[in-house]
Amino acid sequence: MDFSNVEKAIEIISNPMAHTDPEMKTQANEYLIEIPRAHYAEWKNLFAYLGETTSDHTKFWILQALSEIVKDCWLGLNTGDKSEFGAIAFEFLKHNYNSIIPVHHFCQKYSYLFAMIIKLGYPDSCSNVFDQLETMVKESEESLSFLKFTFAVMKQINSEIVERESYTTNDDLQMATRVKDAMRLGDVTKIINLAQIVLEKFDQLPKELVIGAIDTLKDLIDWNDLALFEPAFEIITNFCENKDFQQSALYCFYAFMKKGMDPSVKIKVIKDINIVTKIKSITLDSDDLELCQTVCDIIKKMGFLILEIVETAPSDSDYQDDAQGLLLELLLLNVMFLECDDVKSLQYVAQFVNAMVLYIKKLQELPDQLAEIVFKIQDLCIQKCEYPDWFSFEEKDLSEDEEIFNILRCDLSNLFRNTIAIPGMKERALKKIDERLDIIKENFASMTPNQIECPLFLLGEVYDIISREDNSISNPVHQAICSKLLSIDFLSTESNEEPSKEKAVVYAIFYEVCVKYGSYFIHFPEAIPHIIGGMMSEKGILHPWKVLSSKSCYYLLRFICRVKDKLTDYAELIYTNSRKIIEMYEEGKTNLYPRDIENVYEIIGNMLENFQMPPEEIKKILSYYFELIWNKMNNTTVLQGNIELIRRMNFLIKSLKPRSASASQDILKGMSENLLTVFQAYINSPINDCIVFVQKTLTLIGVEMFDNINNYIEAMLAANTQIGLDSCFKLMTFVIIELEEQSFELFDKHIVTFFDRLGKLEFPEENKSDESKDKLSVFVNFIKMINSCVHKNPIILISGNSGAIFESLMQFFAFLTTQSVHKNFRKEILHILRTMLTEFSGCTLDPIKNIHLGNKSKIEERKIVGNPDYETNYDTFIKISSEISFEIFNHIDIKDPIDINCVYLTSLLHVLLLHNIPSFSEIYQSKITKIHPSLDFTDLATKITLFLDGKLKVPDFKQYIRSVFIPK
Repeated sequence: MDFSNVEKAIEIISNPMAHTDPEMKTQANEYLIEIPRAHYAEWKNLFAYLGETTSDHTKFWILQALSEIVKDCWLGLNTGDKSEFGAIAFEFLKHNYNSIIPVHHFCQKYSYLFAMIIKLGYPDSCSNVFDQLETMVKESEESLSFLKFTFAVMKQINSEIVERESYTTNDDLQMATRVKDAMRLGDVTKIINLAQIVLEKFDQLPKELVIGAIDTLKDLIDWNDLALFEPAFEIITNFCENKDFQQSALYCFYAFMKKGMDPSVKIKVIKDINIVTKIKSITLDSDDLELCQTVCDIIKKMGFLILEIVETAPSDSDYQDDAQGLLLELLLLNVMFLECDDVKSLQYVAQFVNAMVLYIKKLQELPDQLAEIVFKIQDLCIQKCEYPDWFSFEEKDLSEDEEIFNILRCDLSNLFRNTIAIPGMKERALKKIDERLDIIKENFASMTPNQIECPLFLLGEVYDIISREDNSISNPVHQAICSKLLSIDFLSTESNEEPSKEKAVVYAIFYEVCVKYGSYFIHFPEAIPHIIGGMMSEKGILHPWKVLSSKSCYYLLRFICRVKDKLTDYAELIYTNSRKIIEMYEEGKTNLYPRDIENVYEIIGNMLENFQMPPEEIKKILSYYFELIWNKMNNTTVLQGNIELIRRMNFLIKSLKPRSASASQDILKGMSENLLTVFQAYINSPINDCIVFVQKTLTLIGVEMFDNINNYIEAMLAANTQIGLDSCFKLMTFVIIELEEQSFELFDKHIVTFFDRLGKLEFPEENKSDESKDKLSVFVNFIKMINSCVHKNPIILISGNSGAIFESLMQFFAFLTTQSVHKNFRKEILHILRTMLTEFSGCTLDPIKNIHLGNKSKIEERKIVGNPDYETNYDTFIKISSEISFEIFNHIDIKDPIDINCVYLTSLLHVLLLHNIPSFSEIYQSKITKIHPSLDFTDLATKITLFLDGKLKVPDFKQYIRSVFIPK
């Protein structure tokens, strides 16, 4: 290892003024990363150079390199080197502690190195590591430095070995177990004794050393005998009142309490030391945010601890009363801290208070004291949900505090909703919101947007609870608060007032509340024009703040859907304003996103359908927007741009029904023809939105789309791509469902090509990667297409072009039922076979008829048997169907719900075969008894006969089959 090159590389990457060439920095960094693995056998040279160099950057790199050698190359060292590694590390520390321990990041790195040596070599290669640490502490003149280092090592051991978050593999778990088991044989006691000495002399030692001792005890408690720590317990609890050590002491105390012990003992200990009183006595200054957060975190954790004891205590336990009393104390303490202003602290206590509210909901009777506490919680939620003055409402790049506040606000609103769910609390909460609305009404001009927004926010949050019992908002109490809401002009502004995000937040929440309580406007529609007008104005969609513009589009669409029965008089106004907004968007005069303008198009589509507009008028409007969009598409060469434009047309016609589109058949058909050119231009990645338009048009004009559908299918087949074939099968399935009889011609025309193209695809062996999932999708959608077609026409596969490939299709079905990557294949294929066999048999038995084809299907005698046109395919069908059924029985996974269902479905197929082919009985008995040797076949045959005769009901037969073939 050439240390001169190492120094040069370190200089390049650490000195920003040395080189500006990024490539050189990259090469230097790669060189330094590679050294530990390439030269791990030269680790002694690294220790030697660590003692010689005066460069802090080089020291840091060497410590990093030594750690990586241990972490990544330990197995490559021989036994002697492993033992010597630890010895040299100790020896170096003895002689160079002044250059390592006082410097925080060097101490951290060197303690990490020791932790890695312990993780991989203890106790085999370094059994005396803790003895040496103890000796350095007790015999060295610099015992305090070595104490500091010892506690740093213990912190790294906890982080890298003990903490369960570090268990990423079974090897990690085994290493942790090995280290902990060995340390418990005596080394843990050594460390505890050192910490105990520090605690006893805390007033003579540096603060950071005492904190290190407390933290070390806290980490050790979780996996060691609690009796080892009893001598330190009293000191730790006293430290809860010492401002210098309160944070560490509180966490250490919680570690004691979390440790497994009898609940009655735990409750007694907590009461005896009076921890709640100690916490109450803690003095928090305005700048003690970290201490405040610690206190809140601890009282939250203590609360959950006691809540679990209360909820799991036997009814006759002698500690239940004490536990409930302690729980009440902790609830009061948490509620007290709900009044603080630090958002992180509030997050902690809100979590426990919410858990307590859920607990209180379960009580049959609510004591007065708890009712008062819930009142206080509601008041604090209303107060704390208000946005602070420092909140910026930026669309992106919120500060950490702003993001935390948003999470806290969700927690508080959830807490508020849960209080309302307590019997008798909803009325009080609504009254409090009503009082806040009164204040706003009287002082609107002098209040800040944040103050105005808060009660609106809470009113929106409680809607889901209100709607459960009053979805139509017909309750007078709920109507009264809505009326109060609408009596305030939240959209008012001063004449020269500039638009602001703060006011926009009020507009947005007002619109959201109006949408949620939309049912109110069915009773009182007078305010509808005001709300819709606001949403479509500069105080909504046309506002300069993008967030409000976007939300207003969404809320307008939802509001129109909620109150559409009351919009007849405003249809023209809504349409005119929507057209104006689209024109402004095209001119670049709005702040709307493409997804927002889609909402505007959907609004227009809703107006066309829901207000009984004459079909000729609808045709004019569709023609206008189709032309507008098509002209833009002719000037767009970017795929994403075309997709966005097609989506607008889809949203425009989304709500239309055939009656409304009766005069528009020519323009719908014409647009689908136009879109085919776009579709073909991007055929290697077919535009799904084109397919959506074609499918919707098919539902509107029906068989008139037949030729267009065929053109799309031929275009996808001509492209000869996997994704095109997948889209082809999806479209064909949709056509079969929509057109029924007319679709069979199309299916028969292309089935041979479909099957041929599918046969050229390699079947995926797994379904975890995106590539394999995409490939599997083609096979899945092919089977869905076949199933849909057979359901409509059960003989289609044995006739026409399908008949020529029928045996190959059946063999393909047999292959799919043996594949495990997609078990739904079995279920789908069983449906196909049962449907066909039911039709072939001319079965009129109710149990079969109702199950296989549904009550709406017609069972007609097709005279398949004996018909020379079908005889060969019929024989093939019977042979392979029976083979498939028994193969499925051989592959059943009784733990898989899909396979369990297939047992019953297969049995129904067997029933049909038995009903249709007398000779099948002998085959059935032979195969079934081979698969299930202990089966009572006589009983099974009797049950099947009863089922066929209609004397055994479907649920009873299903239960019987499960009991026979699925072991418990």
